[in-house]
Amino acid sequence: MALKAVCVLKGTGEVVGTVHFEQEGNSGPVKLTGEISGLTPGLHGFHVHVFGDNTNGCVSAGPHFNPHKKTHGGPTDEVRHVGDLGNVTAGADKVAKINIVDKMLTLNGPLSIIGRTMVIHEKADDLGKGGNEESLNTGNAGSRLACGVIGITQFHYPRFTVPGRKVLSLPSGSSLIQSGQLESNHWAAFCSPSPASESDEPPPARCFHHHAVFEGGRLVIPEMSVNRLPCCRR
Repeated sequence: MALKAVCVLKGTGEVVGTVHFEQEGNSGPVKLTGEISGLTPGLHGFHVHVFGDNTNGCVSAGPHFNPHKKTHGGPTDEVRHVGDLGNVTAGADKVAKINIVDKMLTLNGPLSIIGRTMVIHEKADDLGKGGNEESLNTGNAGSRLACGVIGITQFHYPRFTVPGRKVLSLPSGSSLIQSGQLESNHWAAFCSPSPASESDEPPPARCFHHHAVFEGGRLVIPEMSVNRLPCCRR
């Protein structure tokens, strides 16, 4: 199972970029790749902020994503915000190449970063070691040069099982609505153009909602959980 997301960063200046996210498995690390251009050469703080709200520019994205109420730190620190990804480095060409693997980020469950905002900052992040209060909040990384909301791009469940039935295929064009964890089981809700079937070719387009749980590495969809929902639009 792989979950993918993307973020397109834009600001009021020339700084722009695209960041791709990928997570294998429900508890695997998240890999970030991409590049950001238009930066001054050197280090720039790079964080996930709590809100997916850019109505007032990057300011409305709020503070760093910090559900555990920790102080700011570096990406390898035990005490850090979930959104603390340290710095990216721009070269003489004003481009920062991104290649980060982070074990605290997740693209699923209640602490998912999907729908939150990625921000690139003006200055270097001091990783909480600046010796003042602001260092423990923001890393003294300065203003927000560009930002973008993290959006889901692909949710890979090519095949799954239903109790008492054959292995099924999720119809092409399906999208993840929400995911989480209930007791020991992970679950997911999908919007799909048709019900799951034994064929890789989907039936005529209709809209169905699939609730699923992950058991033993398999996606299991109880038969009674597949319902047609008129409110589910593509």
